[in-house]
Amino acid sequence: MLCANNPHQIGRILFKEKRKRKRRSKENLSEGQPNVLQHIRPTKRRKTNTDSIANGPTTTTGGSTVPTTANLTQRGRRQLRKQDSFDKAVLDARLLARSCYFKDDPLKRIDFVLVTTSEICADVVKYTEIKNFLKALIDVGVQLEIEFGVTFSEYFFIKVNIPDSCVTHLANLYHIDLSCVNEHYSNPSKPIFKFLETELSKYEHSKLLERAPESIAGTKPSKATNAERSMLLQTLMKEIRYSDSPHEFGLESLLTKGLFIAAYPLHEGPYTWTRKGPLSDRQLLGAYWANFSMIFKAQPLNLIEKYFGTELGMYFAWIEFYVSYLIPASIVGILSFILGSVNTYLTDGTHVTTEICESDKIMCPYCEHYSLCPFTPLKTECSYCRLGILLDNPSTVFFSMFMSVWATYFLVMWKRRLYILRMRWNVLNLSIEETIRQEFLQTATGMRFSKATGEMEAYIPNVKHCSQFVLTHATLMFCALLVFAVALSVIVYQYKMRYIAHVTKDTVVSRRASWTASATGSLFVVLSIMLFTVLYEKVSLWLTKKECPRTQQAFDRAFIVKNCILNFANNYAAITYLAFFKEIPDNGTS
Repeated sequence: MLCANNPHQIGRILFKEKRKRKRRSKENLSEGQPNVLQHIRPTKRRKTNTDSIANGPTTTTGGSTVPTTANLTQRGRRQLRKQDSFDKAVLDARLLARSCYFKDDPLKRIDFVLVTTSEICADVVKYTEIKNFLKALIDVGVQLEIEFGVTFSEYFFIKVNIPDSCVTHLANLYHIDLSCVNEHYSNPSKPIFKFLETELSKYEHSKLLERAPESIAGTKPSKATNAERSMLLQTLMKEIRYSDSPHEFGLESLLTKGLFIAAYPLHEGPYTWTRKGPLSDRQLLGAYWANFSMIFKAQPLNLIEKYFGTELGMYFAWIEFYVSYLIPASIVGILSFILGSVNTYLTDGTHVTTEICESDKIMCPYCEHYSLCPFTPLKTECSYCRLGILLDNPSTVFFSMFMSVWATYFLVMWKRRLYILRMRWNVLNLSIEETIRQEFLQTATGMRFSKATGEMEAYIPNVKHCSQFVLTHATLMFCALLVFAVALSVIVYQYKMRYIAHVTKDTVVSRRASWTASATGSLFVVLSIMLFTVLYEKVSLWLTKKECPRTQQAFDRAFIVKNCILNFANNYAAITYLAFFKEIPDNGTS
């Protein structure tokens, strides 16, 4: 384990953890491969008193045992109980989440993790680029620590920590208002009904207040939250420059090149519940939110926003608001359905159902062959008529009017709720910054002067851009027409099956052919829709990459538009054919 303070210490423990790695590196040297990490040497870790307490008794070279809680005298135990708050914080941090903190310094939280492999670092060029990137982070003040993988020994993980001083500086630099400086921070109001309450919504009266005072009491954070720290660090790594080339900057460039195979923040320790000791936000969310038994309980929105960020907090706030407003709409809908049922089945119903269900009229056959399509009484359609009246009666007219008013009221109230949440979570003055994609910078071949920024910027020539536009939209049109072709082939198949039923002399086959054609045709349509749904998502992503939008926001919009067009064509191709293109014969037969 090594806490890196300069770029030359980044890889000094590679291939030195195990004897197997030593032998492998010697074999590579004997084969003539460059050993770019030949100056690596293991460093001894300084053991603190807290390590002795947490890990048990340790022995020195002479064989004597260091005093622990098991062999201390009464005076020693008394001194151990009076240890300062710093040692207690270290122990609490170790007990809470050992995997979320640096091993050399348990008070340094792992805000981000970068993953690479020994095979990547064996390349001199790739290793130099990684080293320059990490050196740029260290120059800013970011602290690093390296740890080898246990399950996957060929991977090693670079743990990144951002100090509090850097957090304040980066927040001011990127104009990000932290939760600790929010003047409008407040707790959500308690649930109206008692059965919706949980231990998290009781605030100061909760039984778990002593184990997680800040999270349960809902007080304003005293410093940047873990989600904000990870967000600031990710923003820094996206924009930091590690090369003289104007197009090589940020973590996305290294991920695109494959120098880092993954980059992600960590959860706050395990989510399993503990009966003693401090509780993390992840444990509270796992017990009182991400739990099936809490399906009818109020959501801890402040805790969700604190742990996952504002975007997910807004999403679950909208889900809660939407579901709560669906309750009166569902009640009115159920009453409308009951009134329709009473009007249809318990009373005489309308004159339409009476005329059909008690009629003695005979309907003509559906086809020209009387032997295959016999005459049928009109009252055989009574059940279908009752079902239609059940779904279309005067009460449904009132329900449609109610839903129109409900939708307007819902939108107005959600806007009020949205502004309250934006004030509470300090994103009222939030503005979206459009960042240039690394793929665009790599594809752009020209430079021009920007009137907006006053600097030189990369751009794609109009000829190349037009060719990409024509290619993507032609492919998009072909995929949409392909769906219509599949739907048309299924309909042709159904016509062929019905034709076989009409010309055959076997009555059993003729009776079952129509049903078989409808069933198999519907099955083919469903399977084609499911197949094209998966396929078209990948096609939309490929077409958007070929189009190469300039910013990530433009990339997302282009992907959504293409995916919606293809899915619309996929889902409604057969219905569109039946509604607008299918011709009805003049004689009324099918």
